[in-house]
Amino acid sequence: MSQEIIDIFANCDYLKFIFKKLVEEKEQLLKEKEKLQEDLVEQKEINVLIKSQKETAENELAKMKNEFELIIKELDKVELEMVQIEK
Repeated sequence: MSQEIIDIFANCDYLKFIFKKLVEEKEQLLKEKEKLQEDLVEQKEINVLIKSQKETAENELAKMKNEFELIIKELDKVELEMVQIEK
């Protein structure tokens, strides 16, 4: 074989090696992409849960605030009645 043909085969082997490495890299990147997409879906589910819990907590806090204000009004009435009784 002439040196030219040997060089062509050597280049073909090198190109096959490079192609194989590129295919492996692509497969790895696809796996990483899939994992990131799964993580994103999981994070979105967590965010929905956190938002729901936050809304529940805010509603509970609003109820407690209203109850507290009613208790204060009731105490003010009782205090006023006690002052009137003392007079």
